[in-house]
Order: sequence, then structure tokens, then C-alpha cells
Amino acid sequence: MKKLLSLLLAMAMLLCLFAGCGSKEEPAAEPEAPAAESEAEPAPAEPAAPVEPEEVKEGDELMATESTGEMKAGESLIEYPLYDPEDPLVITQFNPWVPMFDNYGCSDWNDLHCLDEIQAATGIKYEFVCPSMQAATEQFNLMIASGEMTDVFRCADYYTNGVQQAYNEEVIIDLTDMIPEYAPNYYALLMNTNKATIDAVTDGGRYLSMNVLYTDPYSDMGNVIRLDWLEELGLEVPDSFEEFDTVLRAFAAEYDSLKGAFYVDSDGKIDMLNNIFDVGLFDVSGSATSVPFTLTDGVYSCDLISDNYRDYLEYFIGLIADDVIDEDFFTTNLSDLEMPAAASKGEYGAWWGQADSIDMPAEMSEDSDFALAPLNYLYNDEGLYTYGTTNTLADNKGYSISTTAPDPEAIVSFFNYFFTEEGYRLANFGVEGEAHYVDENGTYRFTDLILNNPDNAPFMVATILWTFAQAPILQDNGKMLGDTYSKLGLDCIDCWSSRENVVALHEVPKAASLNADETNEISTYTNDICSYAAEQILKFMTGTEELNDDNWAAYCAQLEVLGLSEVQEVYQNAYDEYLSGDRVVAVQQPGPPPGGGGDMPPPDGEAPPPPM
Repeated sequence: MKKLLSLLLAMAMLLCLFAGCGSKEEPAAEPEAPAAESEAEPAPAEPAAPVEPEEVKEGDELMATESTGEMKAGESLIEYPLYDPEDPLVITQFNPWVPMFDNYGCSDWNDLHCLDEIQAATGIKYEFVCPSMQAATEQFNLMIASGEMTDVFRCADYYTNGVQQAYNEEVIIDLTDMIPEYAPNYYALLMNTNKATIDAVTDGGRYLSMNVLYTDPYSDMGNVIRLDWLEELGLEVPDSFEEFDTVLRAFAAEYDSLKGAFYVDSDGKIDMLNNIFDVGLFDVSGSATSVPFTLTDGVYSCDLISDNYRDYLEYFIGLIADDVIDEDFFTTNLSDLEMPAAASKGEYGAWWGQADSIDMPAEMSEDSDFALAPLNYLYNDEGLYTYGTTNTLADNKGYSISTTAPDPEAIVSFFNYFFTEEGYRLANFGVEGEAHYVDENGTYRFTDLILNNPDNAPFMVATILWTFAQAPILQDNGKMLGDTYSKLGLDCIDCWSSRENVVALHEVPKAASLNADETNEISTYTNDICSYAAEQILKFMTGTEELNDDNWAAYCAQLEVLGLSEVQEVYQNAYDEYLSGDRVVAVQQPGPPPGGGGDMPPPDGEAPPPPM
């Protein structure tokens, strides 16, 4: 998926929101040590009686019961504050700081504006150890090696081989038994969602972290098409292959400014066509790191040698021959600003866009009639999009609790606060009367502190510094839509988020992923296959070598020589073990399995009970 991140600022925001991606550079100064343990431990407030898991699983008013519906917070099922707010429990978290925020009144995460309100509500003083982003990985490793760990951190970002390995090495604790009792609101939301979401927050059959959950699934990236051109030609926005092909050829015939009726970059993939040709497409740019397989009725088949993929290549070659796509696609990789500029000059009729910058081409264009419409899935002859994935309403990078944390149960309950109505509101919208208010319709709305910040903080910066996203929270995906997106942007999000007639026939479950040993076993085969396939397929696409029966047979035979059957056997064995119940994924893998990357239960399976 080609994600065009239109602003460097947006990327920085994403990094800090999800505490991501410190690089291995020279370390900065040692991070401040966690709060000293010599202070007298505060006395906890008397907790409410725990709610039985059976009661929690009912869910009732806590969230919608449909597995793809939105989540909503409810009244707290435990009593807050957990400790006396005047004598709070101190909890520390490892969280790198983004220095660009220094210009807006904060020097690190400890300056977040809502921390005092959180302490007053929960009796927890949440403190951060904040190395620089550049030094984060090295500082994290030094912290672990010293044994003087913060109470909370995100293993998936920094711990070698991920969360499961951190647990195996006794760096973090198992939360499986704690969560139903001490985080009943969080647990209720999980138990009323789907297996994909539960799988995303478990590791090796255990809860080893607590994770951000999302109120509802949505996508702010997808394809767009020139609406004004469609109207000039008397055509509709296509939703089938026949209509798509007709539109592209009509654009190519009518508009001389085109480089390509549909923008294709160096990966050689028209992603909209995987459902039409019923095949996973391959990146021919040389960047591919896994062999593409499609899982159908429990059996893996390699897309690289399938008749369906050959059909796609022949269609692709025909589009180049008919001047529908740019013959120099393999040298084309437009940047986030170059794409809107090229589109504004009429160089492309359809392309990949992002909702928050979707108006840029029209604003840059000299054509006053320039107009766009979102372009969604292309449905097959049965009216289905079969390459969908199950909605996962959770971030798969959770917050784990170290083995040195002073009161793990209190930390779990502290995190639970952000899945209650009060905590959800504070985390997403900040302090009432300061960062948000409730309008006449009962809707939470940001104030001018956020929308027109007096320190000139951009909207996204202001929302980060005056709300709270540095812990597992129930994140409201729609909270900024009305304030940050144009009508076209909102229309695009609505279209791209549609799940109508989307089914996950080829989705590979997370539990069938390869473990580290299996990945290492096939690594040489994988590298050789991907390198050869990228080189040879590009020759077919560009006409350097004719795609005929003899050349195709020779290409397929060479893939076998390079170990294709051995790679396929490893994937198939992993899936067969998953179906039989013998599969255990020992370590978290860096990427999704080929063929989908989502999560789904075995055939005829139901959403599971909590891990035991």
C-alpha cells in the first residue's frame, strides 16, 4: 500500500503518538533515572470489588456488539482514585521526546498539560524518561542491561525479538490474570470485539501488554479520480473492472496532458487489480522482502508463477502499449509534493491520495473546473472484494509492565481509566473548558486553544500536547475529522473506509506467521527468489523480453531452482500446524505473512475466550 504522507510534520506526529522508531545512533546524555524508590510508598485508596469476567463479557452499554462496529466507553467498573492524589503512586515510562515540540511550551513529555488532571482523577503521577529519538534504541538497551528499568515501555519498538522474548527473559510480566480483574472496562471492550483484535493484543497466548484500542476503523488513504473528466466524458466513477478499463482508455484518448491515465510507480503494481485477477501482486522495484503467496481454502499457492499473475502482466503490458500508463513507470517515484503538482497539471487521471491533502491538486491547478472523487474497490463478477482483511480495532504495539514495577495491579487499573467515559474524554479531548467543550448536540468540540493556538502550535501539535496519547487509551479515530478535513476529504474517508461487500477469503492469521527459526531457514531462498523475480518480471513488463510460453516456462523453472517449493512448504506447514492447534509463534515477526497480514479464526471459528 502506497501511503503518501503529505507532511513531514504529520510523520513526526505519528512517531510521537505511537512512541516509535528510535534509530541506532550515538547516544545522547543518559536519560534521567526513574523516580527514587527511597520515598515512602503512598497508601492506596480502597478499591471497589472486582467485576467477574462473566459480567464484563456481557458488554451491554460499553460498546456495540457487532465485531466491526464502533467501540464506546462506559461508566467505570472500578473506583478511582486508586491512590490519594496528594500522595500519589509514581509510575515511570520510557518514551523518547520529539524536540520540535520545544517551541510550544513543552521540553519533554512531563510537561503535557493534562497530567495534573490525570493525577487528580487517578491518584497516579505519571512520569516520563525521555531520551532523544536518535538515541532511544541505545538508551533503551542500556536501561535494560542495567536492570534499573522504568515501570512501563513498549517492547515492540525497542526490545530485540519483541514482546514474547522480553517475557521469556523476565523483563516484563504476564498481565493475563490481572486484566479481567483490574482493567474490566478494557477487558469488556476486547471481549465484545473480534478475534482479529484480540489476536493483535496477545502474544504467545498471553496478554503481555495493554494496547490502544480504536473507537472505529477508518482509512484516510486511497485512490482518487478526476471527477470533472468523468463528467465531461459522460462516465461514472468505476467500481468494476470493465468500467475501470473503459475510463482509463477514455482518459488516455481524450487528454493530451497525460503521462498515465493511472499513476503507477516503480513497484509496477496496480493494487486495485488484485481482486480482478485474483492474485497478490509483486513489487518489481527490488524492494520486496517476502515471496507472495495466496492462501485459498487452506492451501498456499505462489502468485509469482500463477496463470492469474501472467494474465495481470499481459494486461499491464497492453496498457503500456496503448499509452494508458507511463512506459517509464519503473523510474517514477513522485514525492508527497510532486504527486499533487503532477496531478494538478493533468499528468494523471487517477492516483493514490491522502485525505488531509486531497485538495492540494485543485488548489495548485490553473483549471477552475478541476474536481476529484474518491475511487474505492473494484468488485469482481460476484460483486465482492475478496482481498479484504478483518477489521482490527487495536494497535499491535502495546505497553508492557516491567518486572521491577512497584504495583503492577495499580498500573493495569490506571490504564483502565482511559477506557472509561471520563478517561476516554480526557485522553482524546483534554481538559474540559480548556481544550474542549460540549456543544448543543452533546458533541465534544475543541476550543481555540487547539484550533487557533495562541503559541501558533499547528493543530496536530496542539492536540498532542493538550491531550494524552502516551498510554493505552480508547482512541477516538474521528475526533479530528470535522476540524482537519475538507468536505472532499471526509467523502474520501467515508468511501475508503467502506466495508460493503468486502470479504477476507485470502487472509492469513497472525498465529500462522513464521517464527524466527523458520524465517532464517528460508532467508537465502527468499532473497534469491525476490531478486530474480523482480529482474525478470520487469523485463516482461517493459518488453525487454517477450512474455511468451517458452520464456514464462523458463522463468517459472528458475524460481523452482532457487527454492520456491521449499519456501512454500515452510509456509504451508506453519498454517497446517495452526489449524491443528499445534502452532506456537515464539517471537513477534517484523511484518505480516504473505497473502494478507490480517487476523482471522480457523474455519468456522468463533471469537475466542480470553487467553489462559
